Amino acid sequence: MLKDKKRLEQQSHLVSRAAEMLHDSLCTLGAQVSKTVCEDAAVLVIKAMSTRNRSFHDMNHAFDVANIPYPIGKIAGLFHDVVYIQVDRSRLPELRKNFTIFDPGDGTTLKIPGIDILLKDSWAMALVDVFGLTPHQEVGPFSGINEFLSAWVTIVKLRDHLAAWPLLQIVTCIEATIPFRGPNQFGQTPSEILFSRLSSAATKMGLSPSEKDLDYTIKVAVSMSNQDVYGFGSERPSYFIGNSWALLAEGNPPLQNTLFTAQDFREAIYKMYKFFSMLSVDKVFRSYKGFPNPGKYATLTTKAKNNISVGVQYLGVHLVEKTLLDVLAQMTGGHSPYENWMGDRPKERDAKPHRAENFLDTSVPEVSPKNWNKDVLGLMEDGREVRSSFDTQTFLTGAYLYRRSTREEMENYISSAIELIEGKLTGQQFLDLFKPEVLRALICAYSKVAWTRREALEQIANSIVTKPTPKKKAA
Repeated sequence: MLKDKKRLEQQSHLVSRAAEMLHDSLCTLGAQVSKTVCEDAAVLVIKAMSTRNRSFHDMNHAFDVANIPYPIGKIAGLFHDVVYIQVDRSRLPELRKNFTIFDPGDGTTLKIPGIDILLKDSWAMALVDVFGLTPHQEVGPFSGINEFLSAWVTIVKLRDHLAAWPLLQIVTCIEATIPFRGPNQFGQTPSEILFSRLSSAATKMGLSPSEKDLDYTIKVAVSMSNQDVYGFGSERPSYFIGNSWALLAEGNPPLQNTLFTAQDFREAIYKMYKFFSMLSVDKVFRSYKGFPNPGKYATLTTKAKNNISVGVQYLGVHLVEKTLLDVLAQMTGGHSPYENWMGDRPKERDAKPHRAENFLDTSVPEVSPKNWNKDVLGLMEDGREVRSSFDTQTFLTGAYLYRRSTREEMENYISSAIELIEGKLTGQQFLDLFKPEVLRALICAYSKVAWTRREALEQIANSIVTKPTPKKKAA
């Protein structure tokens, strides 16, 4: 009962905070709107963003993105993630009734209606224009469906209370939060493209914004877009990776169940590893006509480059260790819960549960520190900055392996884990790559916790023959 009361008090505080932000921003934009209308909109946003599957895109994130000094940006920030199709698998009826002609049904893909339907509502046509879509086009989670529907819900909730131009500006800001886009084939940046779309949509609606008004809107959109991915520009990789772990839980349903397996964890890690590995730093932050100023933009980009690099290395070690665990599970009886191998996560600050890292053989020699990235090692030993709902903040078994691997060996382990995932390597071949004494130490540590697999693990450990570590053949 006390927990429920605390949750309700916090919810009430969120409603007041969001309603006040909406009311102040709307009034600044000239709207004639009651406080109860703002309260109703705030309740919808908070309900939509408080579903149990949301670990990152929650109200804290909404307030963070709305933390910019522009009324249109504040409103857009609150609404920009109100729809998250692939995460909110059971959608709120209160939210869904606002989809109207853009209801995707129970799927995660929306087919834009035909031109005859769009022309019946000038706002529907304007939204399609701002997002650069066409009638009958299909839009999915990676092409803007969430931002599109979030913008439409914003229109439905505010169109009767706000003039057309500021509402169109808000919609434009929400479009800018579709992340990680580069220039088109003609070299136009996403911000330049959005300028053209906004100008066209405004003209079709009978509006005549000046170039100054259009530029201002795009600069606010850039500010909000950059705020949305602010973690990439953090000075602290531990903060950036902490947010990434929240996204792991949010985007991978198996991790939302306490009985997830090492294979479940590995698959989630692999997807994020591939994404970070292929992500161009130029697609993270946006700029437009010298905004933000070149110095600030360069700083953000530099930090993002470092965070992505650290993230790739950190995820790579996780990928190796999770692949090792999955191989051992397959060799000793099949999949079993991850915590069956690692031990329970501490539920209280001073709790010290029985965990695999407590049994690692520290007498096994380490390699030279020149092989280590201090940020990566710090993440594993000191922990991520943000607590996770499914994993410990530290990664001590990974740190153990990292400290005892040269840079070349770790790269070999990572590439071999990927080969195993792709079916190009067997589990035994993967095990044979490791230094015998390090592999034996890890297996023995796991066996101290995974008692149902202890005998089989001990047999594997005893069968390891000390021999030179095989080198991968050059491709």
